[in-house]
Amino acid sequence: MRCCALLLAVLACNNDKRGTDGEDGTATDTDTDTDTDTDTDTDTDTDTDTDTDTDTDSCEPATTGTCGNVLVGDYIVTGQADFNALSGVCEITGDLIINDTPLVDLTGLESLETVGGDLKIERNDDLVNIDALSALATTGGWLSLANNNALANLDGLASVALVGEALIVTGTDISHVDGLSCLTATGRQLTFGYNNSLLNLDGLSRLTSVGTDLSINDNDALTDISGLSNLTSIGDDLLIKNEAALTGLEGLQGITSIGSDIQITTNNSLTNVDALSGITSLPVMLVITGNPALTDLGGLSNLATVGDDLWIGNNATLPNLDGLSGVTTVGGDLRIEDHLTLMHLDGLSGITTVGGRVLIENNEALPDVDGLSNITSVGEDLVVMYNDALINIDGLYGITVVPNTLAIHDNPVLCRSQVDIYVALVTVGGVTNLVFNANC
Repeated sequence: MRCCALLLAVLACNNDKRGTDGEDGTATDTDTDTDTDTDTDTDTDTDTDTDTDTDTDSCEPATTGTCGNVLVGDYIVTGQADFNALSGVCEITGDLIINDTPLVDLTGLESLETVGGDLKIERNDDLVNIDALSALATTGGWLSLANNNALANLDGLASVALVGEALIVTGTDISHVDGLSCLTATGRQLTFGYNNSLLNLDGLSRLTSVGTDLSINDNDALTDISGLSNLTSIGDDLLIKNEAALTGLEGLQGITSIGSDIQITTNNSLTNVDALSGITSLPVMLVITGNPALTDLGGLSNLATVGDDLWIGNNATLPNLDGLSGVTTVGGDLRIEDHLTLMHLDGLSGITTVGGRVLIENNEALPDVDGLSNITSVGEDLVVMYNDALINIDGLYGITVVPNTLAIHDNPVLCRSQVDIYVALVTVGGVTNLVFNANC
């Protein structure tokens, strides 16, 4: 039978050749050409589909096939010899800890696709690369790369799409985060800190959500966070702190939801917060302090409510608070303090209720508090002190009840008589301190 099948195949092949070469097959040739063209078109379409698949699959892990080698429980690596037991392992159900080792790379982890718990790679002073993690797609817990001082890039994480809890990258020598180009979400916080060579966050263009805090701090060379442009939600806090070279927050303009605080503190070059225009409410605090180049809060113009404290302090060149004109309610303290150039509080004129204290302190150029004139309710103290140019407090007249302390003192050009007029109109539930105002 095999011989017969072979013979039939040979005859079929010869018939095909005669159909192509024979003069009698002109019509057949035309049909064949037509079929060939059709095949060619089909091939072209197939190629196009293949190209599309290639783009889609650019974040597929470099897997070695179906995972059949699973290590159950936690595993701690102290040196290269410990990797022998991990050869061919594609899943670790618990934690993988690689701390305080002399390793220069992670050779031996090339098959690893999943870590069910935490993957912590910390305090490995000689670690230069993590390329052996190229098959890794997910971690169920933390992914921590902390204090690996020689680590030059994160390219080995190029297949990681999801981190179940926190992603921490601190104390490295990386200049970019291109190795995180497939990351779409973290279950908890995302932190970049003390990476002194880090220039930008361009590799995070697929990131859309951070489960808890987004913390960017103490990256001395960081000038650009526009790689975060697809980020829309932060579960808890947005923290931008001690970024010496960052001039703006472009990249955060897509954020419409923050679950807790915004804290923007001690960023020496920051001039504006324009990229925060998508924020309409904050459940907890807004803190903008210690930004000496900040001249504009216009990016906050859509903010209407602050659930807890609103604290604007020690921004040396800030001339006004106009960007806060949409705020109507502050659930905690309203603190405006330590400004050299602040000329008025008109940007606060929409506020009617403050749940905690009102504190206006040490604003050297502030002549009046007229911007507070619509506040009718204060939950705790009212404090106005150490304002060297303050001459008028008529803006306080809407506040007729102070439940706790009333302190208007150490305002050297504010006439005591003005203070006395106001005090006669207000009911104070606690201590009154009215000393060291001008004797007039």
